[in-house]
Amino acid sequence: MKHIIMIMFLFTGLKTQAQQYCCHEPGPAFDGNDITSYYDENGIQKGHPDFSYSYVGMTLIFENEENRSKFIKEPDKYFPEYGAWCAIAMSLGSIIKPNYSYYILREDGRLLFFTIQGFVNGITLWKKDPKGNKVKADTFYLSILGNE
Repeated sequence: MKHIIMIMFLFTGLKTQAQQYCCHEPGPAFDGNDITSYYDENGIQKGHPDFSYSYVGMTLIFENEENRSKFIKEPDKYFPEYGAWCAIAMSLGSIIKPNYSYYILREDGRLLFFTIQGFVNGITLWKKDPKGNKVKADTFYLSILGNE
């Protein structure tokens, strides 16, 4: 079963069109979610266009000016790991756009996004071996950055 899951992720990825960041489509990044709200106990909040900020070529929108200021002050703290691509796909050597509702905060505070494809839940797969998956995802993402 493990091999079937890996093959599914590998062949559904966008490996040949690698980009450093996932969110370069027109409109607000992260489906309009306030990226700082993923760290808030109230959960994901939608951003408002009045509180926008351009970051690495994408438009981020925030729920309020306080959150916008928090991000501007510490973008590396809030911006998702692996350029906002699906973390489990990264660990399997593939690039897949995640669902921005499926996420975890890693023990080190980094935001990871995931996808669910069919009966395969990326978060569940990640949690089976978080340290090993991190090493594999880190290695693959660095290889992408080297090819840009």
